[in-house]
Amino acid sequence: MIFQRKPSESHGALMLGGDSENHLNSGFWRLNSTQMHGIPPATVVVAGLGRSGTSMLAAVLQAAGISMGEQTATGTHEDQQLAALLQQRRRRELQRLIRQRDDAYALWGFKLPSRQILEHSLFRMLKRPYLVVIFRDILAIAGRRQVSRGEQLMGQLTQSLSEYHRLLEFLKKIDIPCLLISYEKALLNPDTLIDQLDCFLDLNLDGPTRSACRSSIEISPEIYRREVRNHQGWQGRLEEIHRDKIMGWAFVGKATVPATVEILINGFRRYSCRADKPRPDVQKEHQLETSACGFCLELDDPSELLQEGDRVSGRVATMKMDLRNSPLTF
Repeated sequence: MIFQRKPSESHGALMLGGDSENHLNSGFWRLNSTQMHGIPPATVVVAGLGRSGTSMLAAVLQAAGISMGEQTATGTHEDQQLAALLQQRRRRELQRLIRQRDDAYALWGFKLPSRQILEHSLFRMLKRPYLVVIFRDILAIAGRRQVSRGEQLMGQLTQSLSEYHRLLEFLKKIDIPCLLISYEKALLNPDTLIDQLDCFLDLNLDGPTRSACRSSIEISPEIYRREVRNHQGWQGRLEEIHRDKIMGWAFVGKATVPATVEILINGFRRYSCRADKPRPDVQKEHQLETSACGFCLELDDPSELLQEGDRVSGRVATMKMDLRNSPLTF
């Protein structure tokens, strides 16, 4: 399947299970149905904004017997091995992992990390990819982010709108089969959700498996909230890289204690620094107790200066996830 810009009407948006004449909105839509041609998927990708219900979808698909990763995070069901390769743009290793999964499973899938932008290049690596995208009320998304991260509600509403715009622009340019799901409608009609996933992915679910799928549907379970607290109690961004210095910001909690940041160059040169430089702009945006959350790693030794093509990534030392905007190439 190829990616190309097409007029919106060629996507063939089809509502599933609703009734246009009687104004009944099912909340389930299919795009690019003509691309299916009766050929079952080999890969399913779950996507959506962070805090929009992607974890719930991944849990349902896992209960349906689809492998959603071999090193998944408890609660969020995120494939940590694949997520790390995506976020660090380690293309060769990612292609190798995808081939291994293709060899091991007739159908496998993964939930796209919330910080990962949908890219055409990813889908070109996948064998017969099908895309499932979940949409949720943006106030609920912004509110969840505010509760999880302590960030300003209006800022999160603005960010959610921007992310939805980017997601829609992506959907306009692809021709792979897509199932669009309303989070709110899915919770109101869990059996319809299972029916649509079953039909879309050609799963032929039996009774016990359908029951397992239904049992996996929970609204913000405690195990999910605990996982979010463990991984989202921090924020950070890699902002600038120069030949002799690397800058950004990071904090944990309300930044009462400066975070320690790890910097990796080309995946093997490792440095550590404290995020204790004044950043009043970050303090104001995130309502921190102190502005001491900026970092600046200075490379004093001439042998350590960045060279053209060097890839720089950063992360909070106690976490496994990269800072936003990471990695950067010099």
